[in-house]
Amino acid sequence: MKTYGGPGAAGAQVKGAAGTVYREKASEEGGYGMLVINNANRTNTYASATNVYTEIPAITNSDVIELKHMTLSITNGAWVGIVQDTEIGDLWMDTTTPTRLFLKGYKLTVGSSYHSDWG
Repeated sequence: MKTYGGPGAAGAQVKGAAGTVYREKASEEGGYGMLVINNANRTNTYASATNVYTEIPAITNSDVIELKHMTLSITNGAWVGIVQDTEIGDLWMDTTTPTRLFLKGYKLTVGSSYHSDWG
């Protein structure tokens, strides 16, 4: 499964934002899965200047309540921008790639407890 931005209309340096995939096991209650934002290590030199990032929650056809219990996974160079106050169940960010989370002045509430691998 791949979810990465395309080449974009403004040239090779300005690519599209990372895509999203919602994964949920059959054994999980509805809405308790993982929202994966994975950019396949594709870089976008101008992402922060051009607002080329994946918006959470989506600006169109979204319900912020749907995010309340799911895990948000940001990985492989994905850049994510929060576009309104948002509550999620848990957050996982890959720190081995230039992954970014822009709060943009909004509040992100993470409902999980401390993880033992945080150190």
